[in-house]
Amino acid sequence: MVSPVTGGGTANVEFEYLTGDSLAFLPSSTVAYQLYCYNGMPSLVSQMSALGYHTASFHPYLSSGWNRTSVYSWMGFDQQLYEEDVVNPQYIRNYISDASDYEQLYRLTDETKGPLFTFNVTIQNHSGYAQGWNNLERSVELAGSSRGSSAVAAQYFSLIKESDNAIRQLIEHYQNSDERTMDHQMWTINLILLAVAYGGALARCGCVEALFGKLKNHLHSVGSLILATLLTSLFCDATMCDQFLGIGVPAPLYEDKYDEMGLGRNMLSRTLEDCGTLWAVMFPWTGCGAYQYGVLGVHPFVYFPYAFLNLLNPIYAAVTAALGRNIFWADGSYTNLFGKTRAGKPAGAPEEAHERALKNLEDRRAAGKAPAVKA
Repeated sequence: MVSPVTGGGTANVEFEYLTGDSLAFLPSSTVAYQLYCYNGMPSLVSQMSALGYHTASFHPYLSSGWNRTSVYSWMGFDQQLYEEDVVNPQYIRNYISDASDYEQLYRLTDETKGPLFTFNVTIQNHSGYAQGWNNLERSVELAGSSRGSSAVAAQYFSLIKESDNAIRQLIEHYQNSDERTMDHQMWTINLILLAVAYGGALARCGCVEALFGKLKNHLHSVGSLILATLLTSLFCDATMCDQFLGIGVPAPLYEDKYDEMGLGRNMLSRTLEDCGTLWAVMFPWTGCGAYQYGVLGVHPFVYFPYAFLNLLNPIYAAVTAALGRNIFWADGSYTNLFGKTRAGKPAGAPEEAHERALKNLEDRRAAGKAPAVKA
């Protein structure tokens, strides 16, 4: 997960998480909770309420911050808990500790009859990190020659260690409880994080370019380019263990080649989806496959032969492209399955890249290598 803010503005992270709406569409430096929320707004809270869950928000700090009391009410939380609601609070520095926070969650779970959805925003690790060491052991230091040089860094990492310990206790508590809880997703999330880090390292050090860079020099037709993109997406899914890498690694690798052949960027996007997205669930070691296995209890290799859309879509994409069909061009025109090319609206693309693709498309049409638009 990529946080939209760092160092403050917690409410904006909450807004994106609870609503699914991006801050990218709002003016910069605004706080959505203070300006753009309204009574009855759709959110994860309303979805869980509709499914019969008792919904509770819990933030062990002041209730006055970021207009939370109003926003949580508008979203439909049945119950709101703040600092004053914590029983026998324990503090680290000047804030209620994560361990004390989770004790409140245990009580809330025990006291609630029926399914419970809790949105918990902890406070223990709030900045800044020169607030003294009240109830906090300086247990982590920078390594090497930097050891002992930064009390701020030591405090931050010591707090993270306390949070790790509290999380471990939280997981152990619910593992030993008869109460059914959704506490088994971390291994899937960790798999995704590790996969993305691994794939990013491969791309950064040039391994991907070394493997597939020379291949681009041998791609001289639309069909061969589409096939290469599909196979590269498949390779990245299988070896880098995540859908995001099956899309994110081939995209920058081949985008200039799509421009060179006068293709639209939506052609690149669709081709990546044809294999990079659809095949991510076919391997048990990818984040998608692991999630499907965990939720459905069906191993990916068991449903593999029955996933007809996933199996056939890349084949369909490769065959139609080889035949010069089903192709989006840079000027927005589209060649359909019958080989007829009709005008259309161009897909979004960086201006310079789009202009280059249009010029290349014009040249290819003049050379008879791309179909002309028919009225």
